[in-house]
Amino acid sequence: MLSYPLWASAALLALAALWVVGLVALWRRQTRSRDVVTVGPADRIMAIFWLPLYAATLCWLCLLMIAETMGWRRPGSGKK
Repeated sequence: MLSYPLWASAALLALAALWVVGLVALWRRQTRSRDVVTVGPADRIMAIFWLPLYAATLCWLCLLMIAETMGWRRPGSGKK
């Protein structure tokens, strides 16, 4: 079994809690606005997946920034 440090477990728990809070908030807003606008399946899907998509994008951009800072580059992408 993988053993993660306590801070990593706390970070995952905080991220999951933030996702649930955001999901509930978006879901409630969508339900309240049904008499004004139409809430479709795409809106519900966005309410569910907004944080995982945001977190994945943020992690990817951070990794790219770290790689650039450390001088790591893909083969063939260096200066000629």
